Amino acid sequence: MAEHTLNSDTECLLVQISKISGCHHVRQLEDGTVVGVGQLLYTTALYVGLTIDTWHHRFCFDDPALALSELQRLRTAQDEPIGWIARRPQQDC
Repeated sequence: MAEHTLNSDTECLLVQISKISGCHHVRQLEDGTVVGVGQLLYTTALYVGLTIDTWHHRFCFDDPALALSELQRLRTAQDEPIGWIARRPQQDC
């Protein structure tokens, strides 16, 4: 698999998304979708379709390590992680 390289504008955007959203491990998938993980009150959320001010959908995990593992496994927005306990549709942050 070819390594996915980012230009400086994309890297800057990912840093901004991370700071504003509070998510960490923010990265861009092969299809351009931005993903990251964030801590909720009782679970860890894997966000898909992150932008500066919203997200498309999220998967909630009891185990933060599993959320991170599944984040690394994603290649496109169509991939669905395994082991989640709840899923939420598009919502404004």
